[in-house]
Amino acid sequence: MEACELAEEAIKRNPDDARGYSNQGVALTLLGTNERNHGRDADQSYGRAVTAHQKALDLEPDDPALLFRYGNGLRVYAEYKGNLGEDPSGLLKESASWIQRAIDKDPNWPNYFYVLGLCKNVLAGYQWEHGQDPRPALEEARAAYAAALKMKPEFWHVRPALWNVVALMAFADTLQGGDPAPVLRQVLTELQSTTQGSQIHRTAFMSLVATYAHISRNELVHDRNPSEFLEEGRRTLQSALTTQKDYYALHREGGHLETVAGRWAIKRGRPADRYFKAALGYLHKALELNANDRGTYASVAEVYRWNAEYDLGKGVSPERDIRDGIAAADKAISSNRRPWEALALSGTLELIRARAERNTGKRIESAKRAAEKLDRTLQNSVLLRHEYAPLLDEARRMEEVS
Repeated sequence: MEACELAEEAIKRNPDDARGYSNQGVALTLLGTNERNHGRDADQSYGRAVTAHQKALDLEPDDPALLFRYGNGLRVYAEYKGNLGEDPSGLLKESASWIQRAIDKDPNWPNYFYVLGLCKNVLAGYQWEHGQDPRPALEEARAAYAAALKMKPEFWHVRPALWNVVALMAFADTLQGGDPAPVLRQVLTELQSTTQGSQIHRTAFMSLVATYAHISRNELVHDRNPSEFLEEGRRTLQSALTTQKDYYALHREGGHLETVAGRWAIKRGRPADRYFKAALGYLHKALELNANDRGTYASVAEVYRWNAEYDLGKGVSPERDIRDGIAAADKAISSNRRPWEALALSGTLELIRARAERNTGKRIESAKRAAEKLDRTLQNSVLLRHEYAPLLDEARRMEEVS
């Protein structure tokens, strides 16, 4: 708050100083971020920051530093809106345009390219969650990060961001039936090097653990043993948690690792209970640490989906897992975080209920609900079609046969 007061005093002394308004915008953005991190409403602070930056540009419309600060303030505001379940796309595109204007006027600042990459990265994340193709935005993020590193190779926290984007592009390929194993292995090598130096950004470890989860899943879906990557991922996770035990994203990625481990156990005909229990433990801890990351409920629903498959295969009623999984999916859907993935999982759980149901009428109703949810998903999500189209076909056949 002190920084905001100092900026306001400076403006009173010199109301025609563009830098004064820009400094006020930066201070208000920092205040908003502090409010957000403590679970308070930050909308007013972020909105006031935008207004302050606009006043600065009214006075100095061609100053690249002021253009950049405005664009960065919009980016942070957009991230906040996205975490609330609102659509941040408009703000992110506006943010990118102002940062690009700053680059056009002064292309020699690597931080401008880095923040442009962050902007495109967040946009891709929203598109991914909401069924749109994120790969063009991911490619733009990759190019911006690469440009920043070319200008400043020692820009250490850009490297994990760059390789995380490459990993996400590869994972998108996995979801559409591709096999990007060589790319994912390269990403692992690059990210491992970023966690060896003295200056280690916490997202470097998160990106590395996430990549272990991605490559483990890729190995699994291509009928290869993922155990090596699962074990390395667990070791990396435990190492990171010794110093970053309150970083929610690490716990979330731990849940993803253990979900793959449970699926691999099912595929081998081995007990999977402990893996799914561990996955839920990690995911609930992630939600405890960051209740705003409600997209994690989709990951919770995925655990229940595979545990329900496991129970049904053992001849045990999957109904409890189905109920808990649908409830978790509903939380993700209601908060507009990963809604189509959550709806697909909800439809899959209805399909498992139909498989388990002996009563013809109830089986038909469950199959209908499954088909409706899966059909809506596939109409709205590009990346989920390869995985869930066969399940939609199964649900429709069950309706017809019944």
